[in-house]
Amino acid sequence: MLLVPNKIHIHTQWQTSDITIDGNSDDWNIPLRFFDSKNRLNYNITNNSEGIFFAFRMNEMSYIHQFNQNGITIELDTTKSNNTALILQYPAGGIPPIPPSNTQNSNRDNMPIPESSIRLNGFYNYKKEVVLALEEVKGIKAAHSFDMVNESLFCEIFIPYSSINSNAKTIQSSNSELNIKLLLGTNNNSMPGPPPGGMHGGGRPDGPTGAPPTINGNSQTKETKIKLEVHLAKQPTK
Repeated sequence: MLLVPNKIHIHTQWQTSDITIDGNSDDWNIPLRFFDSKNRLNYNITNNSEGIFFAFRMNEMSYIHQFNQNGITIELDTTKSNNTALILQYPAGGIPPIPPSNTQNSNRDNMPIPESSIRLNGFYNYKKEVVLALEEVKGIKAAHSFDMVNESLFCEIFIPYSSINSNAKTIQSSNSELNIKLLLGTNNNSMPGPPPGGMHGGGRPDGPTGAPPTINGNSQTKETKIKLEVHLAKQPTK
């Protein structure tokens, strides 16, 4: 295995309690377990027998604007995989929806943009790139909320093993080490459009005025990139 420069090695903790993906941070210990001081991102990754949980917390407006414009992207592959990384971007931001291959309407430019959509590519049920409303997605869940009082944004995502590989036991055992890249504010494949709102779809307003402040859809933000090698926790023996 080639060593990737500046890769952070982390070991997840086994998720013993239930996590509801609703944009509410009550299921998590705040502050979250990991903090990237360079990119000012507070995050945690846990797992259980069903899949992998991600939580992200930002409390600086410049980084919240990055999320507001282009969401957060997770690129994931197993360290033993020769395949292209699986890509999840939530919310999909200004990307017009890409209809499933079996739909008759292939003109994505004329389709409405879900205000809280998700982009998937390479996953077991979504081998080809799609941009869907959250309620249309099988297995994968995501939600976020914005606290106007404290100027903080919280996002949580769940990726079931079955969305990565049809054989979940393979991931839990021999492929329990994952390469994960976190991208915030990336402009890859993005198009100008309305930013994702915190009051619709997967967004949930925590603050008194609801959604985070919007920014110009044509403005560009810098890209935040964090490279991880993640060792998934094993289920504790009784």
